[in-house]
Amino acid sequence: MIDRMRDSVRDKLDPRVFAITIIVALFEFETFTFAKGVVKFAKQDAWISVLLGGLLALTGTYLLIKLGERFPQENFFQFNKKIWGKPLAFIIATAFLVYWLGYIVILYKDSSMATEFFFLRRTPTLIPMVLFAGVALWLAVYGLTSIVRFFQIFVWFLLLPLIFVSILFLSAVDLKNFFPIMSHGIMPIIKGAVYYAGALQGLEIILFLMPLIGDTKRTLKPALIGTGTVFLITFAHITGAVGILGIERVQKEVYPGVATMTIPEIPGMMGDRYEFFLTLPWIIGVFTTIALFTYLASDGFSQIFNIKYKKAIVIAVSLLVITGTFLIPNLAWVSKLRENLNFVTFSFVYILPIITLIIAAIRKKRGINE
Repeated sequence: MIDRMRDSVRDKLDPRVFAITIIVALFEFETFTFAKGVVKFAKQDAWISVLLGGLLALTGTYLLIKLGERFPQENFFQFNKKIWGKPLAFIIATAFLVYWLGYIVILYKDSSMATEFFFLRRTPTLIPMVLFAGVALWLAVYGLTSIVRFFQIFVWFLLLPLIFVSILFLSAVDLKNFFPIMSHGIMPIIKGAVYYAGALQGLEIILFLMPLIGDTKRTLKPALIGTGTVFLITFAHITGAVGILGIERVQKEVYPGVATMTIPEIPGMMGDRYEFFLTLPWIIGVFTTIALFTYLASDGFSQIFNIKYKKAIVIAVSLLVITGTFLIPNLAWVSKLRENLNFVTFSFVYILPIITLIIAAIRKKRGINE
């Protein structure tokens, strides 16, 4: 019997789901650690890098929406053949699969090491990975529509703790940690901005969600709201990490976001450690991102190689990425791979789609509206 993922272009979604989908897709484990990466390049000017990177992300969101609007009934792998031609489109799609698989491997490794460090010190790392993979596999088989609706249920469990943490961070910032401004020149700030923009893996979901939207002309505002929300929260987290810990400690900490939570105090509340507020967002962020990219990679294999047994592909992808995690020996490797991945992401999420949009405009390529 042929297993099929249960997406259908007839099962249309409200355009407002773009905001929720982007928010949940972009938040994952790195949300609590990438202050370290931005600070590595921009030092005390990390906040400027985040502002520039946020502008890049919002611009990228706008251009991705414009590209998707040209082909409202087709996803990126489908309309790419019309723009680049079949040989180049095949190479681009295959490159995306490799990129996604690499990202999932790093995400699994990141999350398993953090689980061991904070929660399950004596539990083999394979066990939480298998649990994540099993549930993510089940969700991915039901298709992108089901994943988006799952996001709609859990978005507030992700957002509300992060908003609270953001307010807590900003209330304890020491402005002295941001001076002197631009003492290292402009290039470190630009590198930090590119790193930040590249750390927002998941924006490409815009090009795959568009065919499932009922009115594609109303997607721009929700998409910008989604990216803007992620930008504001991550700005608060990175600014808070620098302003509370200082750049020297941020670079030394393994998990700067968690370390930052040990400093602020809330008058009148018993206790002074609020790391548990990050636990639920961390679990939701990791799981939803794994589920989403497991789907994208599996559906990509199905489309590119015309494989009909899609449930088997999802299982194979999950087994492949879990196996791949054991090829990464330690945290130092994870950090280096993550840093390189962020710069690679910038090419896949921003540069390549923008070039595709330019070529589509020059060649006057458009899809067929219903």
